[in-house]
Order: sequence, then structure tokens, then C-alpha cells
Amino acid sequence: MKKTILSLALLAGLTSVAHAQSGVKFGIRGGISANTLSGDDDKFGNKVSSYSYGLGGLGGVTANFGLSDLISIQPELLYNLKGTQVNDSKDRLDLHYIDLPILLKVNADGPYFEAGPQVGYLISAKRGGDSKTRIETKDLQGLSLGYVAGVGYKLTSGLSLGVRFNGGISSVGKDNDRYDQQRNQSFNFVVGYEFGGK
Repeated sequence: MKKTILSLALLAGLTSVAHAQSGVKFGIRGGISANTLSGDDDKFGNKVSSYSYGLGGLGGVTANFGLSDLISIQPELLYNLKGTQVNDSKDRLDLHYIDLPILLKVNADGPYFEAGPQVGYLISAKRGGDSKTRIETKDLQGLSLGYVAGVGYKLTSGLSLGVRFNGGISSVGKDNDRYDQQRNQSFNFVVGYEFGGK
């Protein structure tokens, strides 16, 4: 029993030390995005060149695990509105995701660089302009695999500004679907705040 208590106390102590050294910090993040679809023309004669960038948005929470003064790992949980605008029309495709990027960050005492994989879960989809038509999510890929790369600047107050490129690896649609050759692509302009400062 004493050994168990001693082991638990030692584990708690090591955890506290690791926590203090790693400097785990939590934050919030939000911003706007310019979204479109990339890839090959689809089987129905719709050219990918007919898609243009449409506005979306993102927001959520972050956790930053410091491995050193220079390197950290930052997982995020974000709501992300993606999709595309169709050229010369009011038509658009809205794709609502919950995204989980896991980023490796290089912190250079203000400027930072980040990159890493991302998995997204499609929660809803709509097609149309003024009158939107819901698309059954079962007709599209439920999980989206992608990547994130970006740069930014973080102030000592914990406030940060950044620009990201968010690219899709997996297609939006399933086999033989209208979007089975298209992937999400977006530029994100983000503002973040990390509690506890720099």
C-alpha cells in the first residue's frame, strides 16, 4: 500500500514537473477564410475552373504543448465553413466541418511557423444561392484528410495573427459523385489568443 501511494505521489510529482516545463497553454482562435475546390474536372462536364473563392469562417479552441522554447505541438478543435463559389452565378456549395489539425509549431520569439496534418468531420452540406438545398452528408465523404501550413506573429500578451493554407488530400465526394475528383482548398486569416501570455 505504501509503495502504491509512493508511486502515485512520484507520478503526480513528475506530471507536475513535466507540466511546468512544457508550459501547456490553452487558447481560442477564429477568423475568415477564402475557400474553393481544386482537382480534376468531374464526370458530368463541370470544369474545376468554374469554381472561384467564396468566403467562409472558422473558430474554436487550441492547446499548446511546449516541447522546448523553440518547438511546440498544437492540436486544435475548430468549426470550419468551407466550400466554393461558382463563377458568374450566385450558386455556391457550403460544407460545414469540425476540423482537428495537429500542428508542429516553430516559435521564433514572436514570429512562428506551423504545419501538420488535419482530419475533418462533415456535419452538414448545402448547395444553392438565395434558396439553399440541403445535401445528404451520406452522399459525400464524412471524413476529410488534409494538411495545414502557415505563418504568423504572436505578441507577449498572447494575441496572435496568422495566415494559413489549408489543403485537402481526400476528395469531397464519394466515387461517381459530382465532387469525387475535387478537394477542399482554402486560405485562412486567423486571430488567436493564448491564455497566460507568451
